[in-house]
Amino acid sequence: MGNTALQSKNRITIVFTTVVIKEQSRVFVNLSLDSYILDVLMRDLTEYEKRPSAFLVYLHVWRRSLAAGQKVASLSYQEIAEGTGLSKSAVQSAVRLLKRRRLIYVSLKNPTATPIYRAERPWIRRKQG
Repeated sequence: MGNTALQSKNRITIVFTTVVIKEQSRVFVNLSLDSYILDVLMRDLTEYEKRPSAFLVYLHVWRRSLAAGQKVASLSYQEIAEGTGLSKSAVQSAVRLLKRRRLIYVSLKNPTATPIYRAERPWIRRKQG
């Protein structure tokens, strides 16, 4: 999978290229990403928190929810692990950090249900009134 980044004023568009060998086809997906995610959040989670896994998990949750046009995404730890290339325990640890930092919101319909994730964007000011 290759990717390129095109930068505009306050947004970065990332183009992901997925090559599917079985079908011999290419799929291009354009995503608009808040520049804050790459300019601030990436460094904050990797350098200061020493947790690059948390950045990968945040991006995965964001991609499966907001970037897919949904408010939330139902994801198991195993699905996140497979989507990020991390171990399940690394994903669990990253989710704990992201919850503590209020970068993701996680809810369960019942104790054994698949968690429902919402990627938060606290750097965007909410409209008053």
